[in-house]
Amino acid sequence: MYTGNEHLIVAGKELQYSMLNFWQTSYSDILLNMNRGTFAEFIVRCALNERGLPTFNKTMTGIEPFDMEGPELVLESGARPCRIEVKCSAYVQHWSKPRTYLDKPDSKITFSISPAYDLFYEAEKGVCRHNDLYVFAFYNARYRECNMLNLDFWDFYVLPTYRIENDPSLSSQKTISLGRIKRMHLDKISFNNLAEAIYACVNEISNHHDSIKE
Repeated sequence: MYTGNEHLIVAGKELQYSMLNFWQTSYSDILLNMNRGTFAEFIVRCALNERGLPTFNKTMTGIEPFDMEGPELVLESGARPCRIEVKCSAYVQHWSKPRTYLDKPDSKITFSISPAYDLFYEAEKGVCRHNDLYVFAFYNARYRECNMLNLDFWDFYVLPTYRIENDPSLSSQKTISLGRIKRMHLDKISFNNLAEAIYACVNEISNHHDSIKE
């Protein structure tokens, strides 16, 4: 990984412009949808790292059909890291007007759960959900002026993918609303409890596979 101190080089001489400058100019607006999603993944990595599971020691290639690897998942085929997909949504968007209170119902907040075709990783599976669990990250602030780095403005919901696959009303859907998530009786999780919730979900998935096998 880059540290941020690396500089552009011309004719063997370092220029003053660094990777940190690149990150500052490219990713400072984390309210922008794409950047916000990447930032949400970073938050999940931080939560797992706080729990003692380092996730910053391995970069993704960009071709994986999931966002990161998490705690060990025990399946009949053997143990492997669980595959986590992070999806993010928010009331406030990049194009929202400043100092505007946005009163939108939960049903308008949606997260992608769309199956995908993966050419490189597990092509034999075709179009499907290649992850083991979803972490839905919801930035609940109502004003653009709120600090996105304040994790008190973030709620998280953890859902094992098999619960989507086993629900006929969800398995063919491309999105899931926050209202539907709440009706599934998923607990709203704070950052401090996120890693524990992911571990609990991994155990649930392992137990689910054991029950199928039995």
